[in-house]
Amino acid sequence: GMNLTFFPMHFLGTMGMARRTFTYDAGVGWEFWNMVATIGAFCLALGILVNLINAVVSYRRNIPAPADPWDGATLEWSIPTPIPHYNFAKIPVVHSDRPFWDEKHEGGPPVSQSAIAGPGPHHPHMPNPSYWPILAAVSQGLFMAAIMLGRGNGRFDSSAFALQAMVQIPLALVFLATCLAWIKEDPFASPKGHDHKHPAHT
Repeated sequence: GMNLTFFPMHFLGTMGMARRTFTYDAGVGWEFWNMVATIGAFCLALGILVNLINAVVSYRRNIPAPADPWDGATLEWSIPTPIPHYNFAKIPVVHSDRPFWDEKHEGGPPVSQSAIAGPGPHHPHMPNPSYWPILAAVSQGLFMAAIMLGRGNGRFDSSAFALQAMVQIPLALVFLATCLAWIKEDPFASPKGHDHKHPAHT
């Protein structure tokens, strides 16, 4: 539906039809490709409708999908559901371009257990939570908003310029400070009371 809707528009463009043309005179030669695009639009709408119906039916039935519903061949299908934050507890070793398929159907070396972290000193340690990224994002957003709102009408006004500087410079300094603090922060430092014998982060 998508291709049938939009690909004919390339031909219509080369034939002189402008964008967003809602009507045109008969005999200009655009009828055929517009009809093809219209049929494609109905096909596209039908596909969207089927997906919406499927979403509603799936939600009402509330049947959880298995971890590997498509009998996948690659490593992402070997990860349990819900997916751990670390994805794989250790880097898996593979011997082909379809390692999970080889494990399931051809007696290949197992890879799925590498996605599950067991207890012990070597389980994955995820980066610690940090406030610096959100503070950097907020300060940068406010700084950019101050720049846009302070553009004025293009004429220089000394009092307005001073006021803008009083707002923009502190915001820029806050953004710079949060970025520096974020850089210097050790994301893997063990927080107080952290014990590596606990189960892996979830």
